[in-house]
Amino acid sequence: MSDIKACVACAEEIKIEAKLCRHCQTRQDDPTWTSDTVPENMVLLTDEQRRVPQGSIELEEWALGESKLVEIGSVEHQQADASFDPTVQPSKDDLVPADCAWAVFPWPGPMPGHLVPGPLSAPNPQKFFGSLGDVRGWTYSEFERCAGTPFNRAGVVDGVQTVIWSHGSLFGAWSASFYFDQYGVCMGIGNETAF
Repeated sequence: MSDIKACVACAEEIKIEAKLCRHCQTRQDDPTWTSDTVPENMVLLTDEQRRVPQGSIELEEWALGESKLVEIGSVEHQQADASFDPTVQPSKDDLVPADCAWAVFPWPGPMPGHLVPGPLSAPNPQKFFGSLGDVRGWTYSEFERCAGTPFNRAGVVDGVQTVIWSHGSLFGAWSASFYFDQYGVCMGIGNETAF
């Protein structure tokens, strides 16, 4: 007798006693996934497994984070779980995980040279972020290289990390929080305060 079974949703092999699929995170007793509801030629892919072109997902769909049924043997099924290195900025045609911010906000390209501090200049986060414009799609490592070490990195909640940069001088202070996905890609700016 085998100690392996097929997941009710994605059909990947899991232990027979498993209550949750380690591949698609589907509860095995979920009534949604009965043999009557999932066609034999389909498989369920989580957003983490799916690979999509940059900027191909609408923000509302991305925020839901729902798994998708795809046809077994389809290009999307064949590309599922393809290797992905978030430390390497993708080229225009590279596929990214559907749960990566790049699926909504494509990488904007190399950081403009005038925003990278020289060897004799100190990073000024307020000036850097003010000159950068739209922050979505840039990476944490790019921000840190140009804006310096952040003031604070908060804990991760639902895969999102909040990072705060600040800058102060005799003439006032500035602080802003930024949100990063689990791959270190900026999803947007939170609070910005100048005083």
